[in-house]
Amino acid sequence: MKKNFFKNKICADLGCGSTGVGGLNLLNLGAKEIHLMDMKKHIIKPINKNLKKYEGKFKIHVGSLESLPFENNKFDFVLCQG
Repeated sequence: MKKNFFKNKICADLGCGSTGVGGLNLLNLGAKEIHLMDMKKHIIKPINKNLKKYEGKFKIHVGSLESLPFENNKFDFVLCQG
């Protein structure tokens, strides 16, 4: 992967889990904005604390991968692991 690949990219971490570490890594690599999503509100509650230094650069969503709440072609990069 080339240096600065994520710079100014809008990314998603789908199935982000309770830490949001994937989104945090993308922000650390220069992503402009991250959308984090998991299935249950209680799962993603701790993310605000973990990504506090990036306030305003991330948005948290509750939902299913089977019915994504995003328009087509919104993201430059999508992370979905596990």
